[in-house]
Amino acid sequence: MTNKPLIIAHRGASAEAYENSFSAFKLAVEQKADMIELDTHLTKDGFFIVHHDPEIKYNNRSYLIKETTFEELKKIKLPNNERIPLLKDVLQQFIPSISINVEIKCKIKKEQFYDCLREIDIDYSKIMVSSFHPEVIEELKNRKLGFSLAFLFLFPNKKVKEFIKREYIDTVNPYYRFLNKSNMQYFKKLNKKVVTWTVDKKRTIKKCLKLKVDGIITNKPRDTRKIVEEELSS
Repeated sequence: MTNKPLIIAHRGASAEAYENSFSAFKLAVEQKADMIELDTHLTKDGFFIVHHDPEIKYNNRSYLIKETTFEELKKIKLPNNERIPLLKDVLQQFIPSISINVEIKCKIKKEQFYDCLREIDIDYSKIMVSSFHPEVIEELKNRKLGFSLAFLFLFPNKKVKEFIKREYIDTVNPYYRFLNKSNMQYFKKLNKKVVTWTVDKKRTIKKCLKLKVDGIITNKPRDTRKIVEEELSS
């Protein structure tokens, strides 16, 4: 085997540091991940923050991100005592030293996202934008600033297979449990890159290598890289 997939740190090196935090992202760089994956939501006042769930629980209160201003949310401390990051701050700090996969978790308007990116002077080609929401992919389909687009899904049913035919979808992100030779052949026939999630176990990493995926999203970038290198050298 000679194919070497990208090692993508899921919410940073989240097996060892609190997910979606600056610490997790820094650790991912230290562990030589090729890319960081993170999640973003839009606040009530139009700020993209880095967080997985649509709701934040803090001090016995729940804050729905889309109904809360960033001014309120920035007072919240994560379990590791850090603050919730702004997307633009993460992009500014880590690009170009590492590429970043931005998973958009909510519905947006394209200008909201473009305005966020335009605030920072970075190489936009180092960004891969992904989403489970077809409407988000459609909204960003012109890839105006040079980022790439990826569509996330669990199972490649008929509807998914039809949607990913669109030429502006560069990468497909299937759940690893539904990744097989037949599906890989279909994705490659469409000339799509294949990045699967979320893979931590050796037997699953070996399966991904056998199927020749282009990228592996993992909570353990250091361990996954070690297994990949051992398998490819054997």
